[in-house]
Parts: sequence; C-alpha cells; structure tokens
Amino acid sequence: MSRIRAFLVRLGGCLRRARGEKELTDEIESHLQLHIDDNVRAGMTPIEARRDAVLKLGGIESVKETMRDRQRLPWLELIAQDVRFAFRSLRKLPGFTTVAVLTLALCIGANTAIFSLVHALMLRPLPYPNPQQLVLVWRTRENIPDEFTSWPTFSDWRTQNKTFAAMAGYSISNVSLTGSGEPEQLPAVYAGDHYLEVLGVQPALGRWISGEEQIRGKEGVVVLSHGLWLRRFGADPAVLGKDLQVNGRPRTVIGVMPPGFAYPVRTDFYLPLAPDDRVRAGRNLAFLNVVGRLKPGITLEQAQADLDAITANIARQFPAQKGYLANVVDLHAWTVRSVRTALWVLLGAAGCVLLIACANLAGLL
Repeated sequence: MSRIRAFLVRLGGCLRRARGEKELTDEIESHLQLHIDDNVRAGMTPIEARRDAVLKLGGIESVKETMRDRQRLPWLELIAQDVRFAFRSLRKLPGFTTVAVLTLALCIGANTAIFSLVHALMLRPLPYPNPQQLVLVWRTRENIPDEFTSWPTFSDWRTQNKTFAAMAGYSISNVSLTGSGEPEQLPAVYAGDHYLEVLGVQPALGRWISGEEQIRGKEGVVVLSHGLWLRRFGADPAVLGKDLQVNGRPRTVIGVMPPGFAYPVRTDFYLPLAPDDRVRAGRNLAFLNVVGRLKPGITLEQAQADLDAITANIARQFPAQKGYLANVVDLHAWTVRSVRTALWVLLGAAGCVLLIACANLAGLL
C-alpha cells in the first residue's frame, strides 16, 4: 500500500511540474539562506558565506536533480520528452507524416478487423451455459465420416448412455407461413422436448415444446424466433395462443425464443419433432442431427467409449447396422472446422503485413 501511495505522489509531481519546480526552488533557497545566515553570524562575509553554503549543500542544480528523481517519475518524463520531440520532427515533414500515419492506420485497422473475426468465431466460447460440455453426435461408417442418425439409433443412444446429462435430436427444413400478412417461406427447426435442456436456454416468452406434443396428431404448436416475433408481430405479447398457418396446418404459438438465439442456424420457427410410426421404426431412415450435453467432469473420450458400446450392441441386435459407429465431437470445434485454417492464415498474413509496414517506416525514420 505504501508503494502505491508513493507512486501516486510521484505521479502527481509529474502532472504539476511547474508548481513543483517552484516549490523545489523555494525550498532549496530557504535551506541555503539558513546556511548563509549561520556563516554570516560566524564572521564570514556574505560572498564567502554563500559560497560555503553552496559547497556544503552539494551544488544547487545537483540537489534539484536528486530531489526531482525522488519526487517524480524520471522515466515517464523521458517518454514525454521523446513524444514531444517526435511530434515536432513529424510536424516538419507533413507529407511523410501523412503517409506514415495512413500506412499504420490501414495495417492496424486490417489486423483489428481480422482479429475481431477470429475472436468472434474461434476464441469466444459459445453463448450457452458451460459450452465446453456441448457436443454433436454423428453416425459414421466407412468412407462416410459424419452422417445423419435414424430415430431408433438416437433413441438407443439417449436412453442407454451413462455420460450425457441430456441429448436431443433435431432436423432443419423450410416451412411456409400463410394467413398472417404476406406468405413467406421461412427456415424452421424440428426439435424435441430436450432441445433447450441441452443448450441451457429458456424461452423469453411462453414455454417450450413438451414431450406430449411430439406425438403425431398432437404436434400443432410452434415457437417463434425473437426476430420473427419483432418483424411479423411487432413484439406483441398477445401472440401467445394465436393460431398460425404453417405448411397449410394450424399451429398455436406457445413461446418466443430470446434475442440472439440462433442454434444451429438463424431460423424463424421451432416445431415439434413428431415422427410417424414408420420413421420411429426405420433404422435406415437417417434424418436427425444429434446434440448433447455431457455430465460435469465427463470427457469426449469417455462419451465416445460409452456410445461405442451402445452402437456395438445395436449392431449385434440388428446385423444390417453392422459397420455403423458413433462419433462424438466438440460443438464449438465442429462449428468452426471449415474456416479455422483459413482464419489463422489470414490473421498471420495480416500480422506479417503490419510488421513489414513497421519495418519500412522504421527504416525511413
């Protein structure tokens, strides 16, 4: 604490330099005059008394320099002097200064823009609680690394696993909205009741799809995205309970998602995932994306081993499923897989351009 106080005192001395210089001069003159008075009383002439006092004090300028070092931050003053000298030098060459400033501005701006993109896509975690627990699960086979999953396989994974806190299936499609303003073709996600449990999100208004609404004949509900709620319905809370014509069928609005929610893509509708009996029994009817949340402390390797055992058991029960495997991947890593290399190369190239510009300017200076 004493060091901080001393630093603040010395910083204050730098900021009120003119006043501090006058106080320092007055204080040294006061001490010097005391010595002169003592010497005069001892019988010296005024000139001898002053010379002796200065010698005993160690030199006025030397004492001032020592006191300045104790009361201020010399390194900060040196930096300020260098900056002032640099500005004076650049002011004498306005053309060169303009070129130098524009060159650095362009390079720094490009680096800032690219780093912002890298941060947003690769460095910043996903906007969900404990995003490191979120994974995607794909069904794989030889020569086909990642493909959709059938409903029976997904059901086996979800009910038999020991490493997932929750698992949800979903599919993406386009739907038509009619009967409320101009007809539109809009993106939609068909999702199950555990979808928001996996992502750790709750609707901003109303509720999410229930398990009963995933049964054929009872799936007549819809959840709106926040963007569609604002654009099409003017953020009217009374939209809950309103019937919409989605793909020519009436759907009752039961909820509105929070702003910014856009998983897996920016979409406008969330509809119940309610497959018919043929789809529920068809192990070769693959159409599902599967997202899951691992239990706390569970690693990708443990989850992979868990689903490998379940998938092997499925292959023993159903020989036609032999050769299929599960692949557990980190959700964030999968999201940026296609742009990771390009972004790092772009960031490195921009950094090199900045270094080259700095080196050239340093040489010119």
